[in-house]
Amino acid sequence: MCKTLLTKRSFTFIEFYPTLSSTSNINEGLTYEYLIHGIMLTVAGIFCTFIFHPICALAIPIGILMSLSKTGIEIDATGKRIRKYVSWIIFKTGIWHDLSKIVTVELRFNTQHSKVTRPLYMDKGDTTAQTYDLFLISDVGEEFLLNGFTKPGLAFKTLDALDGIAEYEIINHVDVMLKNQILSRRR
Repeated sequence: MCKTLLTKRSFTFIEFYPTLSSTSNINEGLTYEYLIHGIMLTVAGIFCTFIFHPICALAIPIGILMSLSKTGIEIDATGKRIRKYVSWIIFKTGIWHDLSKIVTVELRFNTQHSKVTRPLYMDKGDTTAQTYDLFLISDVGEEFLLNGFTKPGLAFKTLDALDGIAEYEIINHVDVMLKNQILSRRR
């Protein structure tokens, strides 16, 4: 059962959980993308309920819902479309992207080094954020970052699910990088 609430340029925006057998879900779990927003809304709801009006109490469960949101990738093999979704317990939000217009799917490794000021008792080393970025490249050459995975296993699982759905080239830069590291390591 698939029920659409909003539609934006032929892309489904909000959809209740579909029961289609051709849909693949790669769930990233709790990524805390909306944690700060949810906490702020919950605190504001509590404050406004006591100061202004009890109707403001509706902000409290909405804030908790935002704090517990999950993210992932959903692939519809029969409709040849893909989306990054945010799961809000009973429904998912996200924009569907048509895979028939995609020419290349690339997985790239991204690392960002930075210096962080820390207290005296902590290590003064660099911090590094590593992501495995999944890019979709359309037939007009437009690049689109679908998701930045923090775990390589989820990125590889997404590439495996995308294999054979439509006619596009899959380039896995991460796999090539890992093979080069294995070949060049000291024994």
